[in-house]
Amino acid sequence: MSNSALRGAEAAAARRIAASRWPDGVRCPRCGSCRVADRHRPERRWPQWRCRDCRNEFTAITGTAMHGSRLAPSIVEKRQRGEQTADRSGEDPSKRFSAGVKGVLNALRQRPNGATLGKVAEIASISERQTRRILTALSETGLVCSRDGLVRDGHRSVPKRLWQLTYSPECVRLLGHLQRRRAPMPEPVVRDAVPPQFWSRFWSGADGSELSLARDEMHVAGTLIGSMDLSAEAWALHAVSTETLTTLAGTRGYDTGDTARLIRSELRRRHRVAA
Repeated sequence: MSNSALRGAEAAAARRIAASRWPDGVRCPRCGSCRVADRHRPERRWPQWRCRDCRNEFTAITGTAMHGSRLAPSIVEKRQRGEQTADRSGEDPSKRFSAGVKGVLNALRQRPNGATLGKVAEIASISERQTRRILTALSETGLVCSRDGLVRDGHRSVPKRLWQLTYSPECVRLLGHLQRRRAPMPEPVVRDAVPPQFWSRFWSGADGSELSLARDEMHVAGTLIGSMDLSAEAWALHAVSTETLTTLAGTRGYDTGDTARLIRSELRRRHRVAA
């Protein structure tokens, strides 16, 4: 096969991959716009498009598990066909992974915003050395990725390397077969304690495991109510006393907006129940 015919076959494979990804027409993976234009670059292995709205340049594998891959489009197409055949046969893709890999994937599923290598190792209950080896292997398959992020350390934000799932179609399929396993939570050290799943919300000089509603109710209410964690907010709204909610409702920052409406709604509910 001549070089021109080979390039034509690879371009055709790339077009078929794009058609399977966007059956209704190519869309920008960044903003979802359908206003895209072909980037005529014959020397490139993968045909490229450019979004007219956000100016993002992308290919058929941008943002997928194969993002950044140097494989030829024909090879990627063959792999996709093999995965689809395995899915139709009902084969469990998680069976090919070891217990350590499953533990790392479950740990990352519990930390959707990313986690440090040490935190992943702690949740998966394996060594950091093994965790690093597993994360490196998973990143090569496109199931996980890493980025620079900030981690709270007392009153400071410390730059750290964070790992997280890519949530590509292949990753989501795998998670559907992977049995969910939660890391064991340590027992609270004080009575009337904050539930362990909300301890990470307290970072400004207080360890969540040491907080008590009897002693730190205002601090707990002010931290959890109005936070981005809706579960923690719902728990705090029902757990703290009416006196604390009334005081919080008159505090600056909690007396306007959605947070104020939530607090007033809970106070009205309590008054109706008491009546």
